[in-house]
Amino acid sequence: MANSKTFPRDTRLSSLVRLRRATLWLLTILCAMFLTAIGWHLYVEYEDGLENGMRNAHSVAQAAKSHVERTFSEINKVLYGIADVYRSELAAGQVDEKHLHDVMATKLGYMPYLAGILILTPDGTPVASARAYPVAQYAGLFENLPLRPQDNRHDRYLGTMVHGVRDLEGQWILPSGIRVRDGEGRIVAIVVGVLYPESFSTFFKTLEIGNKGRVILWTAAEQMVSTTAVETTPVGGFNPGVERRAVDLADRSTTNDPRVIVNDDAADGYRRLITNLLIDDLPLMVSTRISSEDYLAGWRQTRDRFVFASLFILGATVAFILIILRQIAQSSANEQALQLAKAAAEEANAAKSRFLAHMSHEFRTPLNAIMGFADIIKSKVMGDNIAPIYANYAEHIHRSGEHLLNIVNDILDMAKVESGTQSIQCTPVDIAGTVARSKSFVDALTGQHSITLRSEIPPQLPRLTSDERFLRQVLINLLSNAVKFSHAGTAVVISADIIEGNLEIRVVDSGPGIDPVVLKRIGEPFLQGNPALTRTGQGTGLCLSICKHYMNLLGGELILRSEVGVGTTAILRFPGMLMVSDAA
Repeated sequence: MANSKTFPRDTRLSSLVRLRRATLWLLTILCAMFLTAIGWHLYVEYEDGLENGMRNAHSVAQAAKSHVERTFSEINKVLYGIADVYRSELAAGQVDEKHLHDVMATKLGYMPYLAGILILTPDGTPVASARAYPVAQYAGLFENLPLRPQDNRHDRYLGTMVHGVRDLEGQWILPSGIRVRDGEGRIVAIVVGVLYPESFSTFFKTLEIGNKGRVILWTAAEQMVSTTAVETTPVGGFNPGVERRAVDLADRSTTNDPRVIVNDDAADGYRRLITNLLIDDLPLMVSTRISSEDYLAGWRQTRDRFVFASLFILGATVAFILIILRQIAQSSANEQALQLAKAAAEEANAAKSRFLAHMSHEFRTPLNAIMGFADIIKSKVMGDNIAPIYANYAEHIHRSGEHLLNIVNDILDMAKVESGTQSIQCTPVDIAGTVARSKSFVDALTGQHSITLRSEIPPQLPRLTSDERFLRQVLINLLSNAVKFSHAGTAVVISADIIEGNLEIRVVDSGPGIDPVVLKRIGEPFLQGNPALTRTGQGTGLCLSICKHYMNLLGGELILRSEVGVGTTAILRFPGMLMVSDAA
């Protein structure tokens, strides 16, 4: 017997244990899957970022290379053109220095990256210059430039970076020139274009290299020509490693080798993607360096977000596990507490119902007696031998008792509304007859307040599927309110009509109206429509709340429209499907 009694409890406990274990395993597996997915996503995004960085490094190097080649190509075209002019004048036996100056000055005006153009004899004597006329006035400007080509096999050459002289003092300049030969192949002159290297830096800075990236232009003689950022090697300085890289590039089958070097030896801890490209037909090399701080910036942001999300999810998972375990442990206690609370609530509701029923009996019986005897006295049923003052007192007693009885009825109606025990019995209802019966209940009240109650109900209205008791109660409440709050000498109008397929019954008064702020809350229990204008003994504030509930039961809605100082219109709106035609 003992075993049979404990078996269900043991089964329940083992089920709870299995549920706990299953929950823990499930959450552990989910966390592991989540972390694995995050790791894989970060790996894929890292590889994508590295690949995009390599493509960007090479494309930037190609763009820089193309710009340098295009610049020198334009310079060479100009220099060859000037060489042809000089060669033709030399062949004619007359060299016009001013004409050569004008030609070079014109060309120089279209090439802002050139500091100057000049023609020199093979021994370095100036013949003409675009910087000054006559050239003798400015001959010293270029006297320190390395103007001799490195070998005699090529007419095109590139000089060594030097500091500018005279009005170019303090600036680095780069000479580029060609030899001019006569018809017998003898060198008769050298045409030199002096280049501003910072023009390359200006273009390089427009490339997408990131905040930490840089583009550098080197000569094959290990000298830096231009850069986009501060380097350990200054502009014009020498770096022994450059020649080794240039030789390595020259040994390959093509100078457009897209190979990108990944350098992990940076002092700041970031990787560098380095691309080196030789400039065609020139002893120059472009080097681009893009930092992982730039090409992996998106990946680092994603990584930081995922780390934060992982920590948050792990913390939330642990908290969730603890909550689940706690909830499982307290499930039986909570269930019992809910049952006790439900029983207590039901008992409280029953006690309230018993109290209201008892109050109904205790209030109504003496009130009916008070009102009955007061009515006998004020009506002088027992004879006229009674002081008029007593009859007046009796009338006041009757009126007060009637008011108290209305309050009791409202409270009891509200109690029924809250209990939800009311049921409706819908039948076809004649609107005109229901309005007439409701109006008869209020006629006595209109005489007391000097109010005219007028009914404007068209006879051809269809019948309405509704519960006449509730509909009549709603109409009586609305008409009573309208009469109580209307000014003496005014009229209250009740009308009905079909508007947009709906049946609407309207009660219109000329009372003080309702404040818009209060109008939004109309329908709440015990809320007075206009407390500032409410007179003593006008009611409990339950009338409209009861009306609103009854209209919901009947399938319609109560709409109030009011304007302070003008009046209030109460609309009972019923959908067209509740109307019953006479043919039906």
